Amino acid sequence: MGRLSVRACAAMSLVMLMTAVVVDLGPISTESPTVEAATAKAAPPLEVSGAPTGEALKPSTVPEDVLLEPPSDAVPVNESLDARLKREQAAAPKPSTVGFDKTKSKEDVAERTAFGTVYDNVDGTSTAVLDSRAVHFDKDGKWEKIDPQVVRVDNE
Repeated sequence: MGRLSVRACAAMSLVMLMTAVVVDLGPISTESPTVEAATAKAAPPLEVSGAPTGEALKPSTVPEDVLLEPPSDAVPVNESLDARLKREQAAAPKPSTVGFDKTKSKEDVAERTAFGTVYDNVDGTSTAVLDSRAVHFDKDGKWEKIDPQVVRVDNE
Protein backbone atom coordinates (compact mmCIF):
# COMPACT_ATOMS: atom_id res chain seq x y z
CA MET A 1 0.00 0.00 0.00
CA GLY A 2 1.36 3.44 -0.96
CA ARG A 3 1.58 6.59 1.14
CA LEU A 4 -1.73 8.16 2.21
CA SER A 5 -2.46 11.85 2.35
CA VAL A 6 -3.31 13.54 5.63
CA ARG A 7 -6.92 13.88 4.50
CA ALA A 8 -7.16 10.15 3.72
CA CYS A 9 -5.64 9.25 7.12
CA ALA A 10 -8.11 11.53 8.89
CA ALA A 11 -11.04 10.03 6.98
CA MET A 12 -9.95 6.48 7.81
CA SER A 13 -9.53 7.39 11.49
CA LEU A 14 -13.02 8.89 11.54
CA VAL A 15 -14.55 5.77 9.94
CA MET A 16 -12.78 3.53 12.44
CA LEU A 17 -13.96 5.70 15.36
CA MET A 18 -17.56 5.72 14.11
CA THR A 19 -17.49 1.94 13.66
CA ALA A 20 -16.24 1.48 17.23
CA VAL A 21 -18.98 3.75 18.60
CA VAL A 22 -21.75 1.97 16.66
CA VAL A 23 -20.51 -1.46 17.74
CA ASP A 24 -20.39 -0.38 21.40
CA LEU A 25 -23.95 1.02 21.32
CA GLY A 26 -25.57 -2.26 20.52
CA PRO A 27 -28.83 -2.59 18.57
CA ILE A 28 -30.84 0.58 17.98
CA SER A 29 -34.44 0.34 19.20
CA THR A 30 -37.27 2.03 17.31
CA GLU A 31 -39.79 1.38 20.07
CA SER A 32 -40.96 4.18 22.36
CA PRO A 33 -39.85 4.11 26.03
CA THR A 34 -41.95 1.93 28.29
CA VAL A 35 -43.68 2.88 31.50
CA GLU A 36 -41.06 0.90 33.40
CA ALA A 37 -38.35 3.35 32.30
CA ALA A 38 -40.35 6.31 33.64
CA THR A 39 -40.85 4.68 37.06
CA ALA A 40 -37.25 3.53 37.37
CA LYS A 41 -35.49 4.08 40.68
CA ALA A 42 -33.79 7.48 40.94
CA ALA A 43 -30.01 7.58 41.17
CA PRO A 44 -28.61 8.30 44.64
CA PRO A 45 -27.44 11.90 45.23
CA LEU A 46 -23.81 12.71 44.65
CA GLU A 47 -21.66 12.90 47.74
CA VAL A 48 -20.32 16.35 48.51
CA SER A 49 -17.14 16.94 50.41
CA GLY A 50 -17.14 19.62 53.10
CA ALA A 51 -18.32 20.17 56.62
CA PRO A 52 -20.66 17.45 57.90
CA THR A 53 -24.14 18.45 58.95
CA GLY A 54 -24.19 20.35 62.22
CA GLU A 55 -20.51 21.34 62.27
CA ALA A 56 -19.97 25.07 62.87
CA LEU A 57 -17.80 26.94 60.40
CA LYS A 58 -14.63 28.50 61.73
CA PRO A 59 -14.49 32.31 61.61
CA SER A 60 -12.12 33.56 58.94
CA THR A 61 -9.26 35.83 59.83
CA VAL A 62 -9.31 38.85 57.51
CA PRO A 63 -6.52 41.43 57.59
CA GLU A 64 -7.58 44.83 58.92
CA ASP A 65 -6.81 46.62 55.63
CA VAL A 66 -9.37 44.56 53.70
CA LEU A 67 -12.64 46.42 53.11
CA LEU A 68 -15.58 44.20 54.09
CA GLU A 69 -18.37 46.77 53.78
CA PRO A 70 -18.93 49.42 51.11
CA PRO A 71 -17.82 52.95 51.99
CA SER A 72 -20.47 55.29 53.37
CA ASP A 73 -20.32 57.49 50.23
CA ALA A 74 -21.02 54.55 47.91
CA VAL A 75 -23.61 54.92 45.13
CA PRO A 76 -27.11 53.91 46.21
CA VAL A 77 -28.41 50.72 44.65
CA ASN A 78 -31.76 52.26 43.74
CA GLU A 79 -30.18 55.07 41.65
CA SER A 80 -31.74 55.37 38.18
CA LEU A 81 -29.59 55.17 35.06
CA ASP A 82 -30.42 58.80 34.19
CA ALA A 83 -29.37 59.99 37.64
CA ARG A 84 -26.18 57.93 37.44
CA LEU A 85 -25.35 59.37 34.00
CA LYS A 86 -25.84 62.94 35.25
CA ARG A 87 -23.71 62.25 38.33
CA GLU A 88 -20.88 60.70 36.29
CA GLN A 89 -20.95 63.50 33.68
CA ALA A 90 -20.76 66.11 36.44
CA ALA A 91 -17.79 64.31 38.02
CA ALA A 92 -15.89 63.87 34.72
CA PRO A 93 -12.97 66.27 34.25
CA LYS A 94 -13.65 68.97 31.69
CA PRO A 95 -10.91 70.16 29.30
CA SER A 96 -10.06 73.82 29.77
CA THR A 97 -10.57 74.45 26.05
CA VAL A 98 -12.67 72.48 23.61
CA GLY A 99 -11.97 72.97 19.91
CA PHE A 100 -10.43 76.06 18.35
CA ASP A 101 -9.18 78.92 20.51
CA LYS A 102 -7.35 81.87 18.92
CA THR A 103 -5.01 82.24 21.87
CA LYS A 104 -4.18 78.56 22.48
CA SER A 105 -4.43 76.77 19.09
CA LYS A 106 -1.16 76.56 17.13
CA GLU A 107 -0.92 76.66 13.33
CA ASP A 108 0.36 73.51 11.62
CA VAL A 109 2.50 75.14 8.92
CA ALA A 110 3.06 71.81 7.12
CA GLU A 111 -0.70 71.57 6.44
CA ARG A 112 -1.06 74.98 4.75
CA THR A 113 -2.71 75.25 1.33
CA ALA A 114 -3.33 78.23 -0.95
CA PHE A 115 -6.84 78.68 0.49
CA GLY A 116 -6.56 77.15 3.97
CA THR A 117 -4.82 77.05 7.32
CA VAL A 118 -4.88 74.14 9.81
CA TYR A 119 -4.61 74.61 13.57
CA ASP A 120 -3.77 72.01 16.24
CA ASN A 121 -6.08 72.56 19.22
CA VAL A 122 -5.27 72.05 22.91
CA ASP A 123 -7.81 69.20 23.22
CA GLY A 124 -6.05 67.14 20.50
CA THR A 125 -8.38 68.02 17.62
CA SER A 126 -7.55 70.00 14.47
CA THR A 127 -9.40 72.92 12.92
CA ALA A 128 -9.18 73.88 9.25
CA VAL A 129 -9.94 77.49 8.36
CA LEU A 130 -10.79 77.88 4.67
CA ASP A 131 -11.06 81.12 2.70
CA SER A 132 -12.66 81.92 -0.66
CA ARG A 133 -9.53 83.86 -1.65
CA ALA A 134 -5.92 82.78 -1.57
CA VAL A 135 -4.27 83.42 1.80
CA HIS A 136 -0.92 81.71 1.02
CA PHE A 137 1.45 81.69 -1.94
CA ASP A 138 4.08 79.12 -2.94
CA LYS A 139 7.62 80.40 -2.36
CA ASP A 140 10.36 77.84 -2.99
CA GLY A 141 8.05 74.89 -2.25
CA LYS A 142 6.68 76.35 1.00
CA TRP A 143 3.38 78.14 1.53
CA GLU A 144 3.94 81.67 2.85
CA LYS A 145 1.28 84.06 4.13
CA ILE A 146 0.14 86.74 1.69
CA ASP A 147 0.74 90.16 3.21
CA PRO A 148 -1.99 92.49 1.87
CA GLN A 149 -0.27 95.69 3.08
CA VAL A 150 0.59 98.30 0.47
CA VAL A 151 4.20 99.37 0.72
CA ARG A 152 5.56 102.56 -0.80
CA VAL A 153 8.50 102.02 -3.09
CA ASP A 154 10.71 104.97 -3.94
CA ASN A 155 11.91 105.24 -7.52
CA GLU A 156 15.60 105.50 -7.78
